[in-house]
Amino acid sequence: MKKVFDTNQEYHASEGISASGLKSIVSFKGSVQEYLAQTYKSSDSFAFGNAIHTLLLEGRQKYEDQYYDLPEIGDLRTKANKELKEQLMVKAGNRQVIDYKDVQTIREIERQFYAKPLAVESCKGDIELSHYTEFEGVKVRVRPDCINQDKNFIGDVKSTKSIINFKSDVYNYNYHVQGAFYCTILGIPIENFRLVAVKNNMQYNNPMYPETMVHVCRLNDQMIEKGFELMRWAFDRWKHYVETGEALGIDSAFDENGIAIL
Repeated sequence: MKKVFDTNQEYHASEGISASGLKSIVSFKGSVQEYLAQTYKSSDSFAFGNAIHTLLLEGRQKYEDQYYDLPEIGDLRTKANKELKEQLMVKAGNRQVIDYKDVQTIREIERQFYAKPLAVESCKGDIELSHYTEFEGVKVRVRPDCINQDKNFIGDVKSTKSIINFKSDVYNYNYHVQGAFYCTILGIPIENFRLVAVKNNMQYNNPMYPETMVHVCRLNDQMIEKGFELMRWAFDRWKHYVETGEALGIDSAFDENGIAIL
């Protein structure tokens, strides 16, 4: 197995199916065609998630090297505040600017993160170390947020709209499939796959009773079983494409008239 600290661009340009690829195939009802057809574009939520990843996994200094926190400016309809913002944008340079509202959320996330030793531990190890190998003769690649070989766990930071309903995110975004794939390829017990759930919006800002912004989770037995089942299904369909060149479409049953049964 090849292990290397490469860039995001190098990793995504490399051969081999990734956990993201398998999750996409599952989301597309088994369609390798849809997976191959998709294109990628960035979003505000994606940018916010990257900022949180950098802060929690690589620390405050790395965060400040890449991001610039805007202070509260006030009414931008005034000339003075417009000029102030222009000055601050120049000061930011090439760093990505974080809006003041998001800055408040990030600071509360950071405070709660460092108040939870298990959350901190879950982000300590080799950060974004790319692994390249083969599985059943098929090239694969995995790049967990954090892998700790000494304590034998994988930590993965996930932003969410709701800590309370994070279980739904696991199913909706196939995080259990990701965990099954990571642990299969890297030889880590699935029970040691940790999800660090981070709430990406602060709703209440109550100083006496702050809402939960950071929570460490593991997969329950049902999620583990389903994760491995879906990983196997998606991987087999990808393997079929690699070996035959045929990109299978949506996997569904049909009635006698050829109409898909949902």
